[in-house]
Amino acid sequence: MGSVWICNPFDNLAEEGARPQRYSLLSSALAERGHDVVWWTSSFSHVRHAPRVSPSGEPLPSAWRRPDGVEMRLVATPPYRSNVSFARIRNHRAYADGLAARAIDEVSSGRLARPDVVIVSSPPLSTSRTATLFKREWGCRVVVDVMDAWPDAFAGLLPAPGILGRLAMGTILAPLVRASGAAFRMADAVTATSRSYLDLAKSRGATAPMEAFHHVCTEVRDATHDAAEGDETDSAPLRIAYIGGMGRLYDLETLVRAMGIAATRGVRATLEIAGTGGKEVHLRRLATDMPSVTFHGFLDPSRLDGLLARAEVGIVPLLPGSSVAIPYKLPDYASRSLAILECLGGECGELVAEYGAGLHYEARDPVSLADAIERLAGDRRSLSAMRKASGRMASDEFLASTVLAAMCDFVTNLA
Repeated sequence: MGSVWICNPFDNLAEEGARPQRYSLLSSALAERGHDVVWWTSSFSHVRHAPRVSPSGEPLPSAWRRPDGVEMRLVATPPYRSNVSFARIRNHRAYADGLAARAIDEVSSGRLARPDVVIVSSPPLSTSRTATLFKREWGCRVVVDVMDAWPDAFAGLLPAPGILGRLAMGTILAPLVRASGAAFRMADAVTATSRSYLDLAKSRGATAPMEAFHHVCTEVRDATHDAAEGDETDSAPLRIAYIGGMGRLYDLETLVRAMGIAATRGVRATLEIAGTGGKEVHLRRLATDMPSVTFHGFLDPSRLDGLLARAEVGIVPLLPGSSVAIPYKLPDYASRSLAILECLGGECGELVAEYGAGLHYEARDPVSLADAIERLAGDRRSLSAMRKASGRMASDEFLASTVLAAMCDFVTNLA
């Protein structure tokens, strides 16, 4: 048995009333194997852009022990309002610096044992410098777990990402590219949520053992589990769900406009949106006088589960330039056997196509998306087949009991 530290400031916490994500599930799996696990996270919620609080609004403490034995540590960090801002960079630096200072203090005082393995998520890039310090101080092994392609994702936000993106990567983003490469070269192992992220690590100098472990779901429901009797006839509205953020990387305007186009064609379809973000006010205005579109805001796990239980289709509107390979929401949808509509392409699109689990539409093209919605609404037999295929995809690719067991083996074999 050993001591494993997880350094990730972004994932939601159960104590906030949220569903468990990658690091919550991984920390539990490691603790179940008898390891001493510490998860270092941020006091600021990346999802809500607000301090972390309990469902009743009480601030979360700076330290506590979960029922599964995982030690939780909240590092104080300043707020940011936009995911693309200098304030967010300051937040990440504060997290890295605060993590270093507090961790060294807790180990030197005996409150925590020094780690044998440190798993550090990327992003943020700044935390890898802290992991390098831990490695030098304590001789621990470091695993860099790639969750997103940074700083490449920033280049994708530019108006002409192909030309300006290449220029930015060689100029203003060059220090971040160097930091990314330094992290990969320092790592004793590299894990990632996709194969393309491993390719990125190799291109920047990683030579350590590496393996891809997808985002996960904890269960899979078959396509008819939640359907009411007679509810999936051609005359019933097609029920579409979107769960997630409303930031610049999500092409949600196209989604709302496509719903309007579909309605003018006489297509019966509803869209339920769960989440929040910088575009929410704009999107609500865009959907004015569109009764088929419902905004729910941030939902607790039980209400979110109810939304997915009502749905037949889940949509992934991430732009191809986002540099995201396989988003969290793909296993979320597949675990409920929802047919997938996606414009992301890449590994996400390849998986959906390989399993026949949904349809691809062209990003920023509301007519293309409206065509896909009309096709699914008018062909319930194909929709049913896609939903069953989506459930198979979840069982084969995303089931936590399989994915996390393999990841635990990979990580702990380093100790």
